[in-house]
Amino acid sequence: MAGRYRRVGAALLLLQILSLLQPLCVVWGLPVGSEGKTRRWLFVATHEIDRRDLWQSGGGRINILQNVVGKARAKFPRRSMILFSSENDDIKSSIASTWINRKKFFVAAVTLMLSSSILLEIYSRIGTLFIKDDSPRDKLLPPSVTSNIQHATLVFHGSGGQDAYTDALMEQLRKGDPSQYTQMVEWSLYSSNIFQASFNGERIGQMAAKELVDLFPKGNNLQTVHLIGVSVGCFAADSAARRLKQILDDSHGTSSSTRPFVQLTLLDPFTQRGIFGLGYGNQVFGVAADYTQQYLNTDDPVPSTNAPLLNSVCYDITNLRPENIFGHDWPVIYYCQSDQCGKVMVQKEQQQAVGSVVVL
Repeated sequence: MAGRYRRVGAALLLLQILSLLQPLCVVWGLPVGSEGKTRRWLFVATHEIDRRDLWQSGGGRINILQNVVGKARAKFPRRSMILFSSENDDIKSSIASTWINRKKFFVAAVTLMLSSSILLEIYSRIGTLFIKDDSPRDKLLPPSVTSNIQHATLVFHGSGGQDAYTDALMEQLRKGDPSQYTQMVEWSLYSSNIFQASFNGERIGQMAAKELVDLFPKGNNLQTVHLIGVSVGCFAADSAARRLKQILDDSHGTSSSTRPFVQLTLLDPFTQRGIFGLGYGNQVFGVAADYTQQYLNTDDPVPSTNAPLLNSVCYDITNLRPENIFGHDWPVIYYCQSDQCGKVMVQKEQQQAVGSVVVL
């Protein structure tokens, strides 16, 4: 699981680096003549890059920038174009200089960068179109008897699917109270794509909320609903909370005294939604729930998982992590082993203030 999250983080980081380097790739990829007599001049505003034959200069590409500022400002103080020229002793006819308007160049570079990002954003969203109500997925299993169920818990795994840590969590949650219904929402078929997992998770969460309501129709004894999300599974858990609140408000009214209490527990939540939604989870997660708590590790390499959420009570457990445990896995392990595992904070005296950060 740790290896998978490292690959996810590396892939997202590489994508961002490539997006930033696109304009540079356009410039550096322009043709350069062969032989050692070829010379290229590149002017951007008052900056000159003198690229000579690398074998003769002996300094490699580092020497490109050595004489930039002085020579460019002295020779071309008002240059506002990009110039490429070549000189070759073997070619008697002069080679015409090619000028590219600086504004047009940067417009083209920015357009290229934005278009690729927009295409990736569309790709990240399009997966939800293929998740239908009858799509292949393990739906929630009904309890043997619904009349005595007072507490329901749904767990949404991360992008790697179920593993030993989530298995241990489910085992711990199922201990004891016979009035509790506990179910893992299996959605690994739709969580493995790192670009689409966030939007897919939201769709899965909506479906799971509807299935839960169908299992416990109006008039049952259900008092609490606990939704637990792991990493990108937090998109599914938060979406389920929003959809569940909508359904319960319609059937029970908006008063919290007449409907089940909804708690959201987010274990190292992944918060980036698609390509452009960098701060989405930080702003949105927890808004719909009656109470939201976050267990956070701050020093792992998985992007968008290392900051407290605005609408939750955050428990920073980074300092408690053993060295042999991967940081992104630690919140699941810690929560499973803690006395708070599975507890729903219905009573006000049990709750921390929203937005508070508790460093353990």
